Amino acid sequence: DGNAVEEVLRVLTFECALDAATAEIDRANREARCNSAKTRKLRQDLLTAEKSSKAAQTTFCQSNKEVTEKATKLQTELTETAGHRDDARFAARELRGSNKTLTEKLANANAAVGA
Repeated sequence: DGNAVEEVLRVLTFECALDAATAEIDRANREARCNSAKTRKLRQDLLTAEKSSKAAQTTFCQSNKEVTEKATKLQTELTETAGHRDDARFAARELRGSNKTLTEKLANANAAVGA
């Protein structure tokens, strides 16, 4: 009978479509699981990168602080050294002046003794 053949064809067509749809659903599920695993891996990689970045930032900040402290200490020492140098120059000028005065007095005394 024609109706029976049509019904068989319709059922076979439906079963083929159902099998195709099921296969597509299975493929999509596999892909979703794969993407989910990739997403978890990427999230883990991102978390690791963030931790590394924070650690690097902390290290940089600590190093920068140490360098700044050392630079400040060196600047203070340099300023103090420059002050000591200036004091020494002033003292040397005074000693040269005193030496000149003493030399003149000695010359005058020698001249007076020789006269």
